[in-house]
Amino acid sequence: MGIDPGYDRVGWCIGKMFDGNFSVEAYGSVLTDKHRELIERYRSIDTRLQEIISQYHPVECAIESLFFSKNQKTAMHVSEARGVILSTLFRNHIQCFEYTPLQIKQAVTGNGRADKNAVDRMLRMQLGTQVKEQKILDDVMDAIATTVTHAASRRTNLL
Repeated sequence: MGIDPGYDRVGWCIGKMFDGNFSVEAYGSVLTDKHRELIERYRSIDTRLQEIISQYHPVECAIESLFFSKNQKTAMHVSEARGVILSTLFRNHIQCFEYTPLQIKQAVTGNGRADKNAVDRMLRMQLGTQVKEQKILDDVMDAIATTVTHAASRRTNLL
């Protein structure tokens, strides 16, 4: 499983490695209601991630580490959401791994300074029809990229 943390949206991806071949099994986002209290939004993230975990039974999860944000309020909210996400993973005995944005870009494109468009293009080239929709939220593409990075580094079954 790969996760791109956030409090507005959490991107997620379920991947599988079998006989050295990686495949994307499912992906999506957890969207929270901007009109709800922050605590309720965190609860929503926990509830929806629990549903995804119960459906797919991942044993490992790669999560994108946070980078410093100029907006301290946003950085705090994303950090808190990340704590909720990690708690949900720990509660389900899922082994967690962290990757920086630089590591993810490097693994997917070969360039740690690649932009989002380069990451998107490379993922679509690598995964072909496994990534079906023309327009996929950045958070979801980041989760797919995180999953691909973890698969490349682990070479173990991910589902």
